[in-house]
Amino acid sequence: MDFFKEAFCVAMEQSLGDTPKECKERLQEGFISSIRITQEGEEFSLYLVISSQLLEYFACSLLMDDTPDKEVLKDISQELSNLIAGVAKVKASDASRSFQMGTPTFICIGLFSQPFKQYCSFEYLGARCTLYW
Repeated sequence: MDFFKEAFCVAMEQSLGDTPKECKERLQEGFISSIRITQEGEEFSLYLVISSQLLEYFACSLLMDDTPDKEVLKDISQELSNLIAGVAKVKASDASRSFQMGTPTFICIGLFSQPFKQYCSFEYLGARCTLYW
């Protein structure tokens, strides 16, 4: 499932012009969004838990908005989940693997408590996020 790690890095590079650093510590609280994935017949959810600080970097870069409100940050969280899954789908297709994705959903601002098998965490200028699947 390195597709998700690569996909997040591509999303960061395209959106912020920089590569995030992978880190070990999981972010368990923040803006939480998800998207359903079916890969090689296995169904699961990809969750993005992202700090408001990192979402603000995206808002500034993508929308030129230095003071985004919560609704804008929620939308960015949801769209970032979609972008990550979309890039992962292209990577999977390039590797001749089946991959379908659903519609992204914003879940909440809060503590992540869903079951997961794997995760990867990233840091950018002190702001963090974690992908769970």
